[in-house]
Amino acid sequence: MLSRQVTVNCSRCNEPFNKKPSGLRTLNFCTVNCMGTYYSEKQLFSGENSGTWNGGKITYYGPNWLAQRRAARKRDNFTCQRCGIGEPEYGQELSVHHLIPFAINNDYQVANELINLLSVCEPCHRIIHSGDNHPSKFNNFSVDDIV
Repeated sequence: MLSRQVTVNCSRCNEPFNKKPSGLRTLNFCTVNCMGTYYSEKQLFSGENSGTWNGGKITYYGPNWLAQRRAARKRDNFTCQRCGIGEPEYGQELSVHHLIPFAINNDYQVANELINLLSVCEPCHRIIHSGDNHPSKFNNFSVDDIV
């Protein structure tokens, strides 16, 4: 027994195609390519419309970041410096925290010096960034205010 289907027009190319009534949506597409092109053209998932939009901030810590991050984790014996959990028990790489926030530092080389980096697990990193040390409050300070 064949499932009953209805003919609908593609929301992008307007070509007719068959679809089960249970699969009908506000937007219906004849192919995955039509769907992708439609969403790209309409930018329904771009910029502020994206579910991963983060206020337009791009976190780039400079060209030496990956090497410095690895060096900090190695220096700290791959152990969270707040709670003491090691990467093997934690099950993933530790985060590396900037003691003086990167957002208020004008120079990536200074911000990424090992003395400014601390290996922490993500739960501890969230605790460190709670309250007045939340990134949303960094624009109120400069390095001179901290040092």
